Amino acid sequence: MLEYFNADERALFWKLWLSLPQSAGTMIDQGLVEMAVTAWQQSREASAIVRRSGLLIRDADGNPRRNPALIIQQRAATTFAALASRLGLSAAQRARLVAAQDEPVDGIEILERLDYGRSPPNGGH
Repeated sequence: MLEYFNADERALFWKLWLSLPQSAGTMIDQGLVEMAVTAWQQSREASAIVRRSGLLIRDADGNPRRNPALIIQQRAATTFAALASRLGLSAAQRARLVAAQDEPVDGIEILERLDYGRSPPNGGH
């Protein structure tokens, strides 16, 4: 599942996964968390490029223009925020998810949360 993530990305995955509200955390949510981690990493990498090279760069003619890494950073940050909201990681979304939950989690739903033998460090859902 997380083989292609580096140590920081795996740590963020588990931090996000363990932060999911009880109504989330299914196998479908796992893909959304992976996408959120990827967006977070892209935003961080683009931000590092902007810090090194500046908000403006020179084009082939020597004219200043906006650093293209800003576009990547902004899109990745927007993607991360949308995924985090969809996963119920904002206070407002958590409240909506809790209000929408009609019944307690059943046994099948708990089984769907498992990753078939792979578990987060220190337990979790």
